Amino acid sequence: MRDSRSFLRHGAISVVLAGFVLTGCGDKGAEQQKEASEIAKGIEDYLALIETPSQPIRIHHDKVTVTPAEDGKSFQVAITGVRYGTDKDNVAELGEIDYRLTPDGADQYQVGDLKMPTEVQVLKGQKQEATVKFASTAFSATWSKPLQNFLRLEWQLKDISAAAAAQPGEMFKIATASITADGKENGKGLLDQVSKVTMNGFSMADPADGTTVKLDKLLGNISVEQLDFPAYRQMMAKIGELSAKYPPQVAVGTEAPPRPAISDEDRKAIADLVRGFPKLLSAYGYDFTAEGLTVTDAQGGVKVHLTQGGMALGLKGINTDKAQANFSIKHDGLTVNDPAFQDPMAKAVLPKSGNLSLLATDIPVPSLVEGVAQALPEMTSADPQVAQGGQFMMMGALMSALSKSNLKLKIEPSALETETAKLSADGELTRRDTGEGALGGPGDQTASSVTVDEDGHVTLAGSDYGRVGLWESFQLDR
Repeated sequence: MRDSRSFLRHGAISVVLAGFVLTGCGDKGAEQQKEASEIAKGIEDYLALIETPSQPIRIHHDKVTVTPAEDGKSFQVAITGVRYGTDKDNVAELGEIDYRLTPDGADQYQVGDLKMPTEVQVLKGQKQEATVKFASTAFSATWSKPLQNFLRLEWQLKDISAAAAAQPGEMFKIATASITADGKENGKGLLDQVSKVTMNGFSMADPADGTTVKLDKLLGNISVEQLDFPAYRQMMAKIGELSAKYPPQVAVGTEAPPRPAISDEDRKAIADLVRGFPKLLSAYGYDFTAEGLTVTDAQGGVKVHLTQGGMALGLKGINTDKAQANFSIKHDGLTVNDPAFQDPMAKAVLPKSGNLSLLATDIPVPSLVEGVAQALPEMTSADPQVAQGGQFMMMGALMSALSKSNLKLKIEPSALETETAKLSADGELTRRDTGEGALGGPGDQTASSVTVDEDGHVTLAGSDYGRVGLWESFQLDR
């Protein structure tokens, strides 16, 4: 009997312990489901930044599903019905995108196990027009819970191509491509991030005339500093709301109703959005470099070649009255074999290499933006005369802000070289001619000043084979 009571007592304890275990499992399961719901909402909010309802052709998706994985730690994410097109017709259909989120500390998720279709059907209406193919070779990312955005990202692809259904062969192809981003949270929702884009082995063919464009390499860098991402999300949400409320004006005779007049309240909201722009970030910049651009005709003849070219833009102190902007453009090794560029004049002015760099300092960005914001309510008026008055008001405000500022514009050391002349970074102009027998053949002429009259007559002061004085020309290569 005592053994029976002992057995019952131990059995009761086991049931109680099992109950605690099951209750704990239930609590953990409930917590995971709650976290899954929060993840799904964050992804939906992120997609809302990309999917702009006011645009007639845009990205769509049907549903975001987040489920706890079997390991009890990570989450499986499925985004279904991803497509690009109108509300009725798909222009490109991607299908389903799946990936895994694994918690990394309290504020981050590691993203991996990306699965997505390797072919995308590009459609016109519902008829297949072309197929885009690609293969992902590597993917990883870090997602920030506070920012609801990627902190880091690395995506590598290869064998990217597009082929038209009605045309044999590939329209374009890219051997390899990569996208990377490296960022950090700079306190209170501020994001510092540098993104890089690399593309190798690009080629594109025009089936109409057989022209082929090839590019060996494309490099791009994009950076932001102190981007207030929560404020950016709110601004984009408001822009989406206003865009949906006031869609673009449609042509007369179409089925869509005319766009309603913008209310006074919404005009004020638009002005506030403009005022908020300088507060979003402190710096932004990009630079792109292309290498080995070649254009050939159907017979393989080179029409255009560029060894290297690039462009860069940088903005600093955007949220201050002392903003700085720099812009540069450069190229090297440009040759054009088109018949239109074979005459002496065209050869003389075609820049085979050059660079231009501009620097502006003490730009009063907030004052300029305030001038635009104050005029916006009038500029968006339904009354044409009031709207025109708003434009004059804006121009006056911009001119006033610039006149009161210490804005400075400087041309940084730049250079330009053609087949017959060279302008160096220090401003020295050197011209090469085809030679004069009496002076011993080809040589250099250095100019200290250049004047061109209304008839195109050129007069230069400088040295000609060591002779100092004035010399003139009725054509660029005498």
